[in-house]
Amino acid sequence: MHYNVIKKLAKPTIGWTKINVDGSLSRCGSRAAIGGVARGPSSDWLFGFKVSVSFIDIFQIEAKVVFEGLRLAWNKGFRHVELESDNAFLI
Repeated sequence: MHYNVIKKLAKPTIGWTKINVDGSLSRCGSRAAIGGVARGPSSDWLFGFKVSVSFIDIFQIEAKVVFEGLRLAWNKGFRHVELESDNAFLI
């Protein structure tokens, strides 16, 4: 799998939960994965996820990770959520 370089993550706004998400596609294009992490206002870890997904194009992979991050946050009772992704079109 291809892994992106992790850069320093900005703290969420007070009273909000921040979710950072990303998707990746293997170099040979046969496998894909999505994942993310949610943090509270003091940058404390709240939850994380990683999932292998079926091969689809990179836009669909990025859309799936955004949806999954927001779905998990909602199911865990978080209603004020900031989302960071490297796909500006989806945001």
